Amino acid sequence: MNFLKILKTIDNLNSDPIIKSIINSVNKDQIENKKWLIEKLTPYLHLYEKPKILVVAGWYGMLANMLSKQIDDEVHTSDRDVNCTEIGIKMFDNINKAVLYDTYYTLEEFYQEIKKRIIEELKDE
Repeated sequence: MNFLKILKTIDNLNSDPIIKSIINSVNKDQIENKKWLIEKLTPYLHLYEKPKILVVAGWYGMLANMLSKQIDDEVHTSDRDVNCTEIGIKMFDNINKAVLYDTYYTLEEFYQEIKKRIIEELKDE
C-alpha cells in the first residue's frame, strides 16, 4: 500500500490548514531528510553516555520520535505551533519518549525555559 499516495490524495481533496500541515510534515522529503540527519548524527551519539537532544522547530515531533528510537531514550522537541503537542502525541506510538514542550512566543522566553529545564535536569543527576 502506498501511504504517500494516499496522503497526497487527502491533501488534494482537503483545504484544512492543520490537515495540510500534518500531511506535509510526513511527506517523502521530510522522511528522507530526517533519515539522512539521523544517519549523519549516529556515529557521534556514542560519544555521550546519555545524550541530551533538543529538536528546535520540531513540528509534530517526528524527528524527536525517530531519534528517541535510535538512542532508546528521551528526546526533547519544541515548536511554536500551538497544535503540535496535542497532534504529535496522537501521531507517534512512542511519543512518551519524545517530550513535546508547550509553545513559547518569543525566542528569549524559549531560551530561558530551556536553560531552566537543563539546570533542573543537571541538579537531578
